Amino acid sequence: MKLGEAQILRAHTGEEPVILLDDVMSELDESRQDYILNHIRSRQVFITCCDPTAVLRLCEGRTFHIEGGKLL
Repeated sequence: MKLGEAQILRAHTGEEPVILLDDVMSELDESRQDYILNHIRSRQVFITCCDPTAVLRLCEGRTFHIEGGKLL
C-alpha cells in the first residue's frame, strides 16, 4: 500500500518521495521481505525493525543500529 501511495505522490508532484516503513518486516513473508530489501530501486526507503536478522538479506544499501537512542 505504501509503495502504491508513493507512486501516486510521484505522479502528482514529479518528485520521488522518501518511504518510511516502520517494523514492516515482521508483517511480511520471506519473499515480500526480499522484495522490500532488494528490489526497490531509485527510491529512498527507511525501514525500522526489531529483529536485526531481518536485514541480513540486504544486498545493497546501508544499515544502522540504534540502541538506547544512540547510533552504534
